Amino acid sequence: MSIQRSNSFEQAPLKIGAAAAANTKGTEAAINIMEMGGNAIDAAIAAGHVMGVVEPLDCGIAASGFMTVHYSATNETKVIDFLGTAPMLAKYQLYAVNDSNGDYTIRVENQHNQIGHRSIATPGTLRGFEEAHARYGKLPIKELLEPAIKLAENGFSVSYKEALRMARTTHILNTTTACRELYLK
Repeated sequence: MSIQRSNSFEQAPLKIGAAAAANTKGTEAAINIMEMGGNAIDAAIAAGHVMGVVEPLDCGIAASGFMTVHYSATNETKVIDFLGTAPMLAKYQLYAVNDSNGDYTIRVENQHNQIGHRSIATPGTLRGFEEAHARYGKLPIKELLEPAIKLAENGFSVSYKEALRMARTTHILNTTTACRELYLK
């Protein structure tokens, strides 16, 4: 396989499928899973778990989401909703501001959706991945978790984006002893 490089992406002959993730480690995991005989759902689950290791502030098992599955042969589309569940009494006062870049944004008063007991929701990612795997997966879940486990055990270089994000959120990561010990080494 010959890979052609451009300024912002790589392209190669399509033989098994395509994968894209915000971090190359996620993409590599997805492609490796497809090379092992896994399908697109297996690849997405493996990439999702890897992303939770290499970019934990943006993705991971404590998150939520949804998965759109499209069958090109039948032109049928299914959605698995695994958005998190907020506590019933969680109510937030929203306000509009211009952020430091001058962009208009909506915020939650006193960052209650990010800091403290009101910021907690029951994550849905594992439930969603489990449902997607049960419905559509091909490889055993153990094989899909292996790339993330290896990265977590062996370590990896933190991307520039993740380092920048962590620097910008140091004040949040410094809120508790557990976060400090895990993320601010």
